[in-house]
Amino acid sequence: MGSRQQTSPTVPHSPPFLPQPSMLPNVREEPSDEQPMSEAAAAAVSRFPRRQNWSIECTIDGIWPPNVITEQQYNCYSRHTGLMNSRNTNYALACQICGVADKARRCMCTHCNLRICIPCTDLLVANNRDLRATVRVLQEQGRVRDWSDYRNRRNDPSA
Repeated sequence: MGSRQQTSPTVPHSPPFLPQPSMLPNVREEPSDEQPMSEAAAAAVSRFPRRQNWSIECTIDGIWPPNVITEQQYNCYSRHTGLMNSRNTNYALACQICGVADKARRCMCTHCNLRICIPCTDLLVANNRDLRATVRVLQEQGRVRDWSDYRNRRNDPSA
């Protein structure tokens, strides 16, 4: 018996991918003249907020300044009866009443979005949920902190 050795067929060497013609033209198009904005488009754009106070900086610990208490919050329709617990971890805000900047829990009014710390919540409830009276008591006691008291990231060279 003769032993017959099997060999694989030889294939001529070819590149793994065939070259593809470029789909993009080699000529760059010059930008066309801008069309004037229609009145309807200008009116729509004017409703978007303009750049407002982008210079606000958070503290070194990552706490952002609170919003100013609005008239709607002072005259809350529900008188802050629906206070919901908030962890204050992802977007930590300082207390809107006393200004303490920490990552402790906050209570948020479900009607007017007032975000305050637990001690201020207790004081608000003790003052019959009157926000003006609560702010007045804290100011008289000197427990309201100013945002400029905290070191922020822009002004601190070690941050």
